[in-house]
Amino acid sequence: MPFQKKLNIVLVLLTAAGMAGVIAFLPNPGRPAVGVLVVGCFSWFVTSRIAHSRYLAVMKTAGAALGLDCIASRAEESRSEFLTTMRLTREGDVFRWKVDGLYPVLVGSFGGFPVTVRIPVGMDFDAGAPDSTRLAVHHDSKLTGFAIYDRSRLRKTPKGRQVTLDDAAFDSRYLVLAHRAEEAKSVLGPRIRAALLEAGSVGFRGIVVNRYGVFLHEEGKVSNAAVVGRRLELLAAVAGAVRGLALDAR
Repeated sequence: MPFQKKLNIVLVLLTAAGMAGVIAFLPNPGRPAVGVLVVGCFSWFVTSRIAHSRYLAVMKTAGAALGLDCIASRAEESRSEFLTTMRLTREGDVFRWKVDGLYPVLVGSFGGFPVTVRIPVGMDFDAGAPDSTRLAVHHDSKLTGFAIYDRSRLRKTPKGRQVTLDDAAFDSRYLVLAHRAEEAKSVLGPRIRAALLEAGSVGFRGIVVNRYGVFLHEEGKVSNAAVVGRRLELLAAVAGAVRGLALDAR
């Protein structure tokens, strides 16, 4: 569970307990109840700042460990050759939905691919989805695309063409939806399937593999620098398999 979500749950419980106590034990609870609500709102602001400070610290730590730049403002982004190049070389909608987002952002090269880690400005799946940190390994390919979902986190089965990999352990753990089954089967070879099973997580909405890159969303703001490294290693391995597929097709 994301750190800020934990803080918000504690805050809601404390505010509710305070309201209940005021109503139960004071003869005129009106003003005290308003006071409890004011304190709750102020506390929410404080916890939000605490969560963001922790998130920024985690991103800086992860960036230093992985050799990535941690950019914390638009002014810093304007000086980033990496992001400037991505903005100029990608279509506007692609940049907005696959690269752009809030600050801070980690950018750089990892595993031979350009990568970004940041909270997106919007989600290209269901409206109303919770906040997330998007970890992306970017590439350009002719892949039509597929997605890998953790079956244990699905409330209902997404629509799409299901692909089985004839691997009992993998197929029981993950659901794969693909436009072309042969693409998913070629990319998700034994090594990649083993890496996915060892990783134990594909984010809260699965790993999406398409022509623009490999994308994973962690719910909320990442609160563990080591998780960032492990997720990028997994995504880079998948992207490497996509690159190998393209080379074999030549």
